[in-house]
Amino acid sequence: VIKRYWTLTDALDGKHARSSFASDVRIVCANTLAQANRDAAGRKSLRHSAGFEVRSEAWRDMIVNQSRLLEEQAASFRALAQKQIEAAALDAYQRECFEMGDKGEGEGVPKRFSFAVERHDNDSARGTLWGAYNSAQATLQWMDRSGATTQARTDAMFFGPAMASNQAFLNAAMARL
Repeated sequence: VIKRYWTLTDALDGKHARSSFASDVRIVCANTLAQANRDAAGRKSLRHSAGFEVRSEAWRDMIVNQSRLLEEQAASFRALAQKQIEAAALDAYQRECFEMGDKGEGEGVPKRFSFAVERHDNDSARGTLWGAYNSAQATLQWMDRSGATTQARTDAMFFGPAMASNQAFLNAAMARL
């Protein structure tokens, strides 16, 4: 499921503008609000003035634009699911994701690489680029040391330090389309 959140903020003082933006980050606390602000796309401000109704049309345009962007992202994911990947290309992809040379150097890298290979073999999307991406990003959830619980590791993957790795894994897969 791909979720894009439309966020409305308000300064609650009547002097500052309200803002609206879209982000892939679900806001649950001050930390995720800060991340959503960094990730914000299509930020719009709204001040209470005579031109309020005119600017509200711009908000509608932003919502339509975000819907289009979400559909483009979904189409990219569908393309990953349809693109077959052979064993040699899968090996190259996973080695790139884990910054592994031919000898498997790097502390803890071979263990994560082996885990990703095993995940791909058991994934219902195995043999596709989507399955390759799933296998790489699964290591972030199951093998990352960002938290003691599954929820903490998942939060780190989507909102915290592992988010950059997750995006790099996706970019590497998209580059192979």
